[in-house]
Amino acid sequence: MKYDVSVIIPVYNCEKFLTRCVESVLNQNCEQKLQIILVDDGSTDASPAICDRFQSENDNVLSLHQKNAGVSAARNFGIARAEGEWISFVDSDDYLLDGFYEKMLSGDNADLICCSYTGNSAVSNELDSMLEDRIYSSSEFFESLYPVMANDYIFFQCWNKLFRRSIIVENNVSFPIGIKYAEDMEFVYNYVKYIKSFKFIKSPLYYYYVNENNTTSIVKKGYEAYERIYLFRKKYFEELGFNNHDLKQDYIFRSLGAIYTAAKFLNIFSACFYIRKILKKSMFYDEYKTKRIYKDSDGVNGYLDRFIIKKQPLLIVALVRYAEFKSEKLAKEKSDD
Repeated sequence: MKYDVSVIIPVYNCEKFLTRCVESVLNQNCEQKLQIILVDDGSTDASPAICDRFQSENDNVLSLHQKNAGVSAARNFGIARAEGEWISFVDSDDYLLDGFYEKMLSGDNADLICCSYTGNSAVSNELDSMLEDRIYSSSEFFESLYPVMANDYIFFQCWNKLFRRSIIVENNVSFPIGIKYAEDMEFVYNYVKYIKSFKFIKSPLYYYYVNENNTTSIVKKGYEAYERIYLFRKKYFEELGFNNHDLKQDYIFRSLGAIYTAAKFLNIFSACFYIRKILKKSMFYDEYKTKRIYKDSDGVNGYLDRFIIKKQPLLIVALVRYAEFKSEKLAKEKSDD
């Protein structure tokens, strides 16, 4: 059977959401023929059985199993078995809204197709404000596409996009193995190097689910991830000849966020150890000294700036916890009034 779209769904211990996700693809009202590839990444719950059940009940569903190797390896495994002209990625705790493929592939198409999305948390609408509902040619990338890619982290997701399989295969574009955060950014950005056209659809066609109570996830998206992302993006845009001076400031803000998050969530010893490692990195320290974005600020930010310059992790932890205590106390007093 010839497929129009291969839908790759990496699966790991997601029995609670998996059926909803797969059924959202199976129930798409579209003319396109879909190949659904479920890649079980060594799950220890009921997810493997759910994948196999969908395969037994549907001719267009393929259930694959591998030893746990991470989401990147699972997606790459799926790409290797894909047969469709287009490749789509869906996370197993998310789901597609009706008309995803019908609307994405209606009218003229481009080498990369992207849509807006919604979700269960505060979702950025910056894509809608920065892009028009149309096709962009390569001559417009410097003016229209690259600024969006360089603006914060609003474009790196792979799941609200359609990719031509031929471009992926011919240029050996793959997901980096061993990376736990923003692995799809490298895939998307490397894919963009080879496209000649880009299409954006303002309609929110994808539902992105966020587990906001997962503090482990919050901490793991810490300094090491932001440093890697900064270096990757810096080199990427330099090679394109596209200058963006906001990358450094974004890196500093996110690094400060990592420091604050560690001080808030980790125990005191672990927080001090983690923050000390960041402050000892010449890259962060030197970059921060050139900006000093909180220099001469009042309150918490002013103290944070001074404690960073003096490399005092214990005082940083004490400051953050005091600020959180005051904030919680103020919130309680307001609720009691």
